[in-house]
Amino acid sequence: MVPVDDRPIMAPDEFYEADLIGCGVFDERGIPIGKVDRIIHAPAQDLLVIGEILIPMVRNFVLSVDLAAKSITVRPIPGLLGDEENDS
Repeated sequence: MVPVDDRPIMAPDEFYEADLIGCGVFDERGIPIGKVDRIIHAPAQDLLVIGEILIPMVRNFVLSVDLAAKSITVRPIPGLLGDEENDS
């Protein structure tokens, strides 16, 4: 419940959960996947929840986070998004 202006500054690869909620998620070609609904704090890593899709919040999948643009770019592997287009 700390005001945004009073929050400690995060390291370059750290983010406040509230800042990620609502961000648009795009694959590396710029194709929209959806918006972050919530974050699951799993034992191995946090997971971005985009509808029914779970994307691990690790460098292998999350290429960039632009909080100013409310945009996250990800590199999905085959099967991650559950559709045939991204499985090839």
